[in-house]
Amino acid sequence: GHAPEGIGFEICDEVTVEDCVIEGCRLGFHSGSGSLKMVARRNKITRNHFGAYLCWGIQQGLMEDNDMSDNRTYGLSIGFHDSHNVIRNNRLRGNADVGVVFRGAHFPCQSPVDDNLTGNVIEDNGPAGAPLGIHVDYHADDIRITGNTITDTRGGSGGVGVKIEGSVKGVTLSDNRIEGFEQQVLDL
Repeated sequence: GHAPEGIGFEICDEVTVEDCVIEGCRLGFHSGSGSLKMVARRNKITRNHFGAYLCWGIQQGLMEDNDMSDNRTYGLSIGFHDSHNVIRNNRLRGNADVGVVFRGAHFPCQSPVDDNLTGNVIEDNGPAGAPLGIHVDYHADDIRITGNTITDTRGGSGGVGVKIEGSVKGVTLSDNRIEGFEQQVLDL
């Protein structure tokens, strides 16, 4: 079996997690509800069921220079009213379902807003026949995806680099390198 959580905290301000190896857990890294200004830097979050999970109301956080790879579902999940976060210069590789998912709830006020995903390497995520680099779901708004390298090198013929659902309000894509997918961007 797996340990339930590698590193988890909630309702804590200014928590810093640096230079840790989080491996073989159900939930690798869990920045829990209401945590403000958390910093996760230079961690290796690998071979967990779920990689890194930003829970409810994570605000003004920084995820930088982390390796979120080979997790059984996603590398990074950003969700319920997680806002004003910067996710930069991370490596997300070989996660089974998706590299990065912006998830939400069924009510717009509970979805991610004003988050920056920049300078990350997002490679070979999702199934080999249907790779998926980034999935922006529900009512996410003001999501900026800039300067990332989003690739699939496994040689398949399917998949999507960035998938944006029809209910999403605002996504800015700029200066990304997206290669190896049937569709670079699927904007529904």
